Amino acid sequence: MAPGTAGSSLRATYAAGELLDWIDVNSVEQEDVFRWIDENVPMENSAELAQAWAAVLTEAEALMRGDETAYDALDDAGYTLEQPYRRRAG
Repeated sequence: MAPGTAGSSLRATYAAGELLDWIDVNSVEQEDVFRWIDENVPMENSAELAQAWAAVLTEAEALMRGDETAYDALDDAGYTLEQPYRRRAG
């Protein structure tokens, strides 16, 4: 997803939901993530990855805070969080 393109916000929100669920079931260290990026992301895509990653992290933080707007966007994106304690109350 290229930030600033049509639908990129919903894709970032969807990816944030996937990231939170993935983190809950996988035990990885930050160095493992960086190593995977180094091994799998071509250098010419690194700037786009940095922008997309920042957008995903921003959305993930909003979801973790329980931001209703972020949860509405997650619903719009069509993603349901797997971990029940991450779902909004009510």
